[in-house]
Amino acid sequence: MDIDEVQLLAELPSAESAMDDENTLLINCHLHSSWRQLLLGGPGVDQQGRIRHIPGKLESLKAGQRVILKGANWQDLAFEQTVRQMLAQQCVESNGKICPLPDDVQFYKMPLGNEELHTLFQSLSHSDNEEGDQELDKAQASANPIIINQSNVREWLSPIAIAPEGYAIPNTSLLEQIRAGGVVAVTSTLTEAHWFHLLGSLQTIRETTGLEPRLQVTDSRQQPKALGLTENNEQPITDHATFNTVTYQQHTQTSHWLNNQQEAPLVIQVSEQTGFSQLFDNIHITSEQQAHFGRQPSKLQEALSAGEPIVFRGLEHNPRLQQLLEPLFIGQPLLVNGQLQAYPQACVTLLWPESAKSPSPVLHSLVAEGEPCPEVDLWAVNADRHEIPRAELPEQALNKLYQAFKTVPADLCNPLPELNEGLLNNLIMAARRAQQVDQSSSLLPRHWRRAINSVITHGTRQNPPVRDFMKVACRSLLPDRTPDKDQPISVDPDQLTAIIDSAPQLNRAFLEQNLWPLARAIDLTAFKNGKSKGLLLSYEEPVSVWHKENFLDKLCALIVAPLPDELRQAMAYQLKVDPEVAKRYPPLTIRPSRQIKRLQDALASGWQLRLPPEQTRSDAIEALATDCLDKAITANSEAEGIERIEHRLAESLIWAGSTDNPLSALAGDLYHSEISQKDRESRRLSRLHDRLTDSPVIFLQGETGTGKSYFSAKMAKASGQASVISLGPSDSEQTLMKRWQWQQYLMATALLQNRH
Repeated sequence: MDIDEVQLLAELPSAESAMDDENTLLINCHLHSSWRQLLLGGPGVDQQGRIRHIPGKLESLKAGQRVILKGANWQDLAFEQTVRQMLAQQCVESNGKICPLPDDVQFYKMPLGNEELHTLFQSLSHSDNEEGDQELDKAQASANPIIINQSNVREWLSPIAIAPEGYAIPNTSLLEQIRAGGVVAVTSTLTEAHWFHLLGSLQTIRETTGLEPRLQVTDSRQQPKALGLTENNEQPITDHATFNTVTYQQHTQTSHWLNNQQEAPLVIQVSEQTGFSQLFDNIHITSEQQAHFGRQPSKLQEALSAGEPIVFRGLEHNPRLQQLLEPLFIGQPLLVNGQLQAYPQACVTLLWPESAKSPSPVLHSLVAEGEPCPEVDLWAVNADRHEIPRAELPEQALNKLYQAFKTVPADLCNPLPELNEGLLNNLIMAARRAQQVDQSSSLLPRHWRRAINSVITHGTRQNPPVRDFMKVACRSLLPDRTPDKDQPISVDPDQLTAIIDSAPQLNRAFLEQNLWPLARAIDLTAFKNGKSKGLLLSYEEPVSVWHKENFLDKLCALIVAPLPDELRQAMAYQLKVDPEVAKRYPPLTIRPSRQIKRLQDALASGWQLRLPPEQTRSDAIEALATDCLDKAITANSEAEGIERIEHRLAESLIWAGSTDNPLSALAGDLYHSEISQKDRESRRLSRLHDRLTDSPVIFLQGETGTGKSYFSAKMAKASGQASVISLGPSDSEQTLMKRWQWQQYLMATALLQNRH
C-alpha cells in the first residue's frame, strides 16, 4: 500500500475514559519531549551506567490491543510520516531492526481536552490548598528552590546525566531535590509543551515514589492561559542572593571599579555567543569502548570552589545564560550535565548597565538592589593620561555637538558612538596625529575638527545632508578664530556651483531645503550681524521663524552679488532679491578647497613641502593653494596660468618620487581644479597606514564593490607583513577567535592506534 493512501487514525473524543489495561495501551505523547524515544525507543542508560537500547512503547504491543496516541503533535511532519509508514508496512524500525506489528492492533488518536493542562497543573500546584499551606510553599521555595525556566527545563528533564567518575547514568537530579524538600519554582514563561513535559515528570515522581512534589510559579506573566494563572511577578526566592550587583552608566566606570579592587578578580567577559559549557565542565570522550567521559573544570569553577573573587561582565547580552545561572545567583546548586554542583563559598559580582533590562525576574530583582558604580570624570582621566591641560580639551564643544546631533531624526543615519573613555582616548590620539602631521607646536581647533570627523561623525557619511550639518556644527563650535562681524565671508566656488547646478528649479524654497550644504560652501556661521541671527545648530530648524526672511534675503544677495550683470539680473529675479541691494555686499573670499585637496593628495604621492619657519603645514598648503588659484584667475590664458602655477609650485615643493618630475601635470590639475585618482588613492592608503600606528586592527566597512578588498590588499603590500580577513553576514565571533577546538587524549589516541 502506498504511504500517501493510508488513512490517518480514527479520533476518539478527549472526554472518553481510556485506561491502561491488557486491551488498551494509552500513550501520553504530550508528557514526553521526544516522541521517537517514547514510541520507538533509543539509546539510554541503565541503572549500572551502561549505554543500551531502551525499548519504546510500540515494541511491547500485543495482538488485538488498542493503542491510543494522546496529545500527539500531528503538525510534526516527521511524526505523521512515521505513523503512515507504520500503518502501511505493518511494522516499525527500532534499534536498527524491523519489528512486525502484532495482529489486529488498532491505533487511535486522542486530542487533549481543553482543561487537560489546567487539571494536571491543579493536581500538582496545590493551588486549592489553604492560604497557610500556600505561604508554607513560598517559604520552602525561598529556602530551597528548584529553579526551572525555559533555558534549563530540558536539562532538568533529560534522561541522562554524567557522573563525576565520567560514566553516563540516569538523571535523577529532579527527584533528589524534591526528596530533599525542594520546591519547583518556575521563574520564566514556558510553552504548553514544556509545561506538559514538566508536569508529566512531576506526576511520574508522585506515582512511583509517593512523594508530593510542590510547585510554585514565581513569574506568571505570559504563561499559557490554560493554567488559569493570575498575572503577577512574585519573587520570594531572591531573599538569599549570593551575587553582589554593581550597576553603571558608562563602561569606563567598570574599568576603574575593577582597577580599584584590593584583590584582582577573575573577570568573565560574556558575549552573545558564550555558551554554558564554556564556563562549566568541558565534557569530552576519553574512551569510545567504555562510554567514558572526562571533565575539564574551568577557571571559573576553580574560583567558585575556592571562594576567589569573580566578576561577570557583558551578561546583559546573553539572556539564555542569565537564566541558566539563576540558581548560582541565589546560592543554589547549579545543574551541570545532569549533576548538581554547589558552590557555598562563591564570591561573585555582576557588573550591569543601568539601561539594560533582564528577562530573568531573578536577575531583575538583584539588579534593582544593586549598588551604583562610582562616577568617573572621563575628561580628567584622559587629560592626565595624555598630559594635556583639561582646559585645552574640547569638552564643551563636544557636548554641544552631541546635543546638536539629537536634533537629527533617528531614521536618517546611525547614532553617534557613545562618548566613553575609549572613544575619548581615540579622539585625543587622532588629534595628536593631526598635530604631528601638521608639524604644529600645539593642538589647534583644526586638529580637533579632523579628529572628530574621523572618530565620531564619520558614520554620518551615509546621509550627505547630515554630514554637512555635522561639519558646519563642528566648525562653528571649534572655529580657527573667534567669529567677528567684520570677518569676511568665505566661499567654496566649486561646491557652491555644484549645489546650484543640482537645483531642478532655483528658488528660495530650494535654498531653504539645502541650507546645510550651502553652509559648507558659504561660511554661513558669520551671519550674526544686523537682524539675522545666523544658523542655529538644529538640523530641521536652522533658522528661527522670526528671522527666516532676513536670513534668506542676505543669502540670496550673497549668491547674486559676484555674478556678471546679465546673469545677476536673471538669478535675482529667480531668488526674489533686488540686484541693486546685492551689489552693496562685499565680495566673498574664495576658499580654494579643491586646490587644497589636490595638494594634500600630491604630498602623499612623492612630493615634499618646504615649510616656512613658524608656519604649520596646513597654513603653508592653504597659502600655496590660494596663490595657485589667484594665478589661475588672473592669467590671460590657460598656458600662462599653468606656467605661473608651475613656477609657484617649484618654489614650495620638492619631488622625491622615483618617476619623472610630474610638476606640469600637478600644475594643470590645480589650474582646472581637478583631482588625480592615483594620488587620491595614495593619500587614502597613507592615512590607513598612519592609523595602524594606533591600532593593529583596522575594520573597513562599505557596500559591495566599494573597494574594501582592493584597499586591504594594497595596504598589506605597502605595510609589509599583514593579514587580510574578509567577513560577511554569516561569519561569527569564532571566525576571528577560533576559541574552541577538538582535543585528543592519551586513552582515545591509544585506542585508535590499537585498531590499526
